[in-house]
Amino acid sequence: MEFTTFTNEYDGKKNKVASKILDIMRLALDINPPTIEDIGEKKTAVFVWWSPQCPQLNVMIHEGGWKTDVKANEDYTVYTYQDNADKELDSIIKRLHDIKEDIV
Repeated sequence: MEFTTFTNEYDGKKNKVASKILDIMRLALDINPPTIEDIGEKKTAVFVWWSPQCPQLNVMIHEGGWKTDVKANEDYTVYTYQDNADKELDSIIKRLHDIKEDIV
């Protein structure tokens, strides 16, 4: 699947950040595909939220699968307008690649 929703109205930084957000979402779908019957049975559950009004990306990683009333083992919040957003997104991408390698 190829995403082509980004136009020239984005400057270089915004386009780069948007591309990384899509990478994170793709990795989350690779780790937890839409065909999952029970997310609690997964080795690792990944949740991704995009809040465009902020603009903010949240990623939560539940090792051992998702369980009711159990906090995530890892919780990332990135405000994409901040100077360090690029590095934070890279860190999340690396972590999700590591998880994906472990489950394949």
